[in-house]
Amino acid sequence: MLPDLTFLLAVLLGLGMLRPGDYDPLLAFGGTAALTAIAVALSSMAAERSIRALHEEGGLASAQARLTLLPLTPLLAWLVSLETLHFGSAIYDLLPSTTWLLRHVLLFVPALIGFGAAWTARARIEAAVAQRLGRPVLHATAAQAIRAGLRRNGLALIPLGVVLGLLEGLSLAADLGVPGCATARAALEDLPLLRVAFELALLGLLALVLPALLARLIASEPFPAGPQRERLEQLARALRLRYREMRLWKTGGRGLNAMVVGLTPGTRRIFVTDGLLQALPPHEVEAVFCHEAGHARRHHLLWFLGVAGLLSLAFLVLDEPLTRLGLGEGLMRSLLHLGLLWFVVLGSLSRHFERESDVEGGTHAALLDPQAPALEVPGLGEPLPAGAVRMVGALKRIEALMGDVYSHRHGRPSERAAYVAYHATQPAARAGFERRSRGLRLGILALGVLLVAWALIRLPDDLGLAEASGALRSARDAHGRAFDAVADRPAEAPAVWASAHADYRRAAEGLAESPRLHARGLLPLAWLGMGDTALRGVGDLAAARTGLERAIAAAEAAKQPGPWRRVIFEARVDLGLVALREGHGLDEATQLLAQAERQIWSNEGAAGSHARARLRLLAGALDLAGPQRERGARALRDLLSLPGQDDETVELRRDALEELRRHSLAPR
Repeated sequence: MLPDLTFLLAVLLGLGMLRPGDYDPLLAFGGTAALTAIAVALSSMAAERSIRALHEEGGLASAQARLTLLPLTPLLAWLVSLETLHFGSAIYDLLPSTTWLLRHVLLFVPALIGFGAAWTARARIEAAVAQRLGRPVLHATAAQAIRAGLRRNGLALIPLGVVLGLLEGLSLAADLGVPGCATARAALEDLPLLRVAFELALLGLLALVLPALLARLIASEPFPAGPQRERLEQLARALRLRYREMRLWKTGGRGLNAMVVGLTPGTRRIFVTDGLLQALPPHEVEAVFCHEAGHARRHHLLWFLGVAGLLSLAFLVLDEPLTRLGLGEGLMRSLLHLGLLWFVVLGSLSRHFERESDVEGGTHAALLDPQAPALEVPGLGEPLPAGAVRMVGALKRIEALMGDVYSHRHGRPSERAAYVAYHATQPAARAGFERRSRGLRLGILALGVLLVAWALIRLPDDLGLAEASGALRSARDAHGRAFDAVADRPAEAPAVWASAHADYRRAAEGLAESPRLHARGLLPLAWLGMGDTALRGVGDLAAARTGLERAIAAAEAAKQPGPWRRVIFEARVDLGLVALREGHGLDEATQLLAQAERQIWSNEGAAGSHARARLRLLAGALDLAGPQRERGARALRDLLSLPGQDDETVELRRDALEELRRHSLAPR
């Protein structure tokens, strides 16, 4: 029932790449469709080859190896789609934020198709392997295999979907004007530490709800009464393992598994598969039960949640150092996240916790049979205790039934069995293992204290950045109101323009003082807004010049100036207008026009049309100020007839009209 790691990686990669960016629509959508079709075809071919190979020497090992590699095909296709074809940016641009989770649903359609094909191929191979081993065979259709894959990954997808749904719902409610939601959204956007705390609180609440949800998500029923249930209940009491319910997990005899889920005794549920009860004798089932009880007794789920919180906090405080190293938002940052998740959380930490639970199984499996004899095993320094005998027997039986297959989270059954025997018969091994377990937990706690202290030290700077970001948001809102007021409420327009200009100035000054790299990313926009409102609303040419010159300087100083081409372009055009209105800047305006022409920010689509119209605006204003007045007047009058009611076009018409008015050439 544990989620597929490759599918989890695909989900996290997709979420990290759902952001604005440049893309080619044909490549993004057509290329992704082609890659998905290739992934589906390769999965089908892998299933056919594996089934044919089962009749050859070494075919069983080959088929089991292909089972491990199957999910890599859709994962690689998905990675190319996101990184090379920019499918995430295409979906982000296609749908507005008001569509709630529809963006995320459409984003993952290609991944789901690719992994659905891999799950279908997996079901076919597993059925063929079971038939080859003489085990019960359950042939699953493609629809059944996909449903099983979604259920298997529901343990990860449901909490993630709930968190995303709440965050996106909050944003949608803010857009719809629900009281308080805009403030809450702004706080979460401007204070990353608050967002981390909010998401962890949600995950903690979900962890309390998930056991009940899991009982409905998977096919299960109350564990049937009888001697086996009575023994497991006695064992739970002996282990002081409190729980809400014990359930039989129905897998058609194919699943050899058990799990204990739930943070608290009131929510905890114990699941045991029918396949485990059929394949293992009762005393080995008890050993597996003790292994699962070990996860609860040692609070592994709580530690996992804590480590997840530490990873989020670590990436928060390391955001700027990583950005300075060239690992900004995007694929490389996502891969770093996934690397830590794969190798640290799901690798080293998970395997150590599995060893702890194996040891718990070996220690307590014979708890109800204190007189059970130890077993003399050649090669061991002392007899193997009865509990360890049962745990080793369970692992060796699972190895015989399923193969000695490597698991990233658990290791190989043979390795685990060997370690249980080694731990049970070597006092030094037991002491060393407990030292490592204590050291691991103390290390996690120490890291947590360090990261929390670091975050608190950063908090004053973060609060300053949040205040400046809030001022920028207020300025943008006021700017939009001022823009509309020019046409709808002319009497109110001067006051609203002045408010927007003051907010832009406050935001720019606060961002300029902030030491955060994120502030530098917002600073060009704040200076541009200050210059824009001074030029078009307040009529303060000195303030307009200051804002526009600083916008250009801040954008050019950015580590990657490419994304700021539009800011630089628009600031140069507006600065040219300022120079002309000052009455002595003809040469400066000519130079700015030439620079803007050389570095026009876009030549494609509506953006390119608007950019070229901006150039015509400044060229026409230059002609009006020089000897080519008639040519300039014609160019500006042409701009007055531009079709469309979008903000860019309306502003262009207003600017052209203002230039004509300055020279007493405005049409009546």
